[in-house]
Amino acid sequence: VLIDAPDRALDIPAELSALLPLATAAFICLDGDGEKSSYYMSLYDKMLEGIKRSATSVSSGKYVTNGWA
Repeated sequence: VLIDAPDRALDIPAELSALLPLATAAFICLDGDGEKSSYYMSLYDKMLEGIKRSATSVSSGKYVTNGWA
C-alpha cells in the first residue's frame, strides 16, 4: 500500500497498513489517557503477532515488515 503525501509516499506492506490506525491512536492518547493508549497498543501488538504467525507458517519462518512493525 502506498500512502501519498505531498512530497513522498510511504511503502507499507498491505497487511501491515491495518496497524497504522492502532499505533496512531495509541500515540495520540499517550499524553491524555494512558489507559486508552495501553488498550490501543495492546490491540496493535495482538494484531501484529497474528500477522507474523500467519506469515511465518507459510514462509521460511521470517517476516519482513520494512521497519513498520
